[in-house]
This record gives sequence, structure tokens and C-alpha cells, in this order.
Amino acid sequence: MDKKKVTVLAKKMIKEGQGKQEVYNQLVDEYHERKAIADIIRYIPSPEKLKRYGTWNALFLTFIIGTTSAVLLTAPSFSLAPLLIFVALVAFKQFKYYYWCAFFGIMLLIIGTIGNIYNYLEKPSDFQVMPLIATCLLGVIFIFAGTYLPKRIIPNYREEKEKYTSSNGQTKIRLKHYFDN
Repeated sequence: MDKKKVTVLAKKMIKEGQGKQEVYNQLVDEYHERKAIADIIRYIPSPEKLKRYGTWNALFLTFIIGTTSAVLLTAPSFSLAPLLIFVALVAFKQFKYYYWCAFFGIMLLIIGTIGNIYNYLEKPSDFQVMPLIATCLLGVIFIFAGTYLPKRIIPNYREEKEKYTSSNGQTKIRLKHYFDN
């Protein structure tokens, strides 16, 4: 099975308005690889989900671009690579990689908090609470967007075991995949 061909075909069928379950059933009948097809279809958002959560995605993209601009203006020595990668992920709607945004948010919380505490211990008179609040807020937003959006836009499928009788009369079990459109 050519995964790229199946992905293009599935995207086309979903974009035309067919439900994920219907697309899955048609592709399984043609290619017979249940798990691989289910994994492909899972990461294709339906037009309804894109419309419903597209505003949140656009707000997150705007937030990341604003953060990147602010970081560029205030700390030019800071590595912009992670933020630019997140801009690309969100702009091109690569939802299956959003967990990296959540990981980055966790790292921001940990490293930012430790860094601010270290600065406080080094120079208590120079301590400012706003960088700590800003770092924590940024981390929470990245964690929220990295976990909330993918769960809503590309929900996982359900797997159920199904008994069937093969052509030679044996009872076998196979996995069936069910999508919530």
C-alpha cells in the first residue's frame, strides 16, 4: 500500500464531504490494511472540525507570531528555531505534531521558573515578578494549545474486536476501527 497515495485519496474524499467512517470502510475494502488506514484517516481533520476550531488555531498562530516577534525584539540572542518551527506547524495545520508545543510549554514552565528563582537568589534586589508571570503564562498557553486543539480537531478512533468466520471455516478475531465524525 502506498501511504502517500492513500493519504491523498482520503483527504480528497473527506474534503468532498464523506465521513471518516465511510472513507475508512471504502479504503479498507480496496487496500485491506485496517490499522495503517485508520492511522492515516485519524490525522485528517474533517471540514466541520477545521471550521469549528479553525479560529482557535488562527489565534494560536497569531499568538506564536507575536511571541516570536517580541522575542526577536527583546532578546535577539535567543534561539528562534523552536518558535519558527511552531509557526510552521500551526500555519500548515500539522496537528499530529502539536504535542511538541505542549512539550515546549512544559519546558518553559520548568526552565523559566528555575531561571527566575535563580535570578532571585543571585540578586534579590533586581528581581521582577513580570518575567516569571509571562514565562508561566506562555508555558500554559503552549500546553493548552498543544493538548486541547489536537484532541478536538483530530480525535482518536475506537478499536473493537470482532469475531468472524474465515473462508476455510475458522473463527478469527479482527480489529474494527470506528471514527466519530
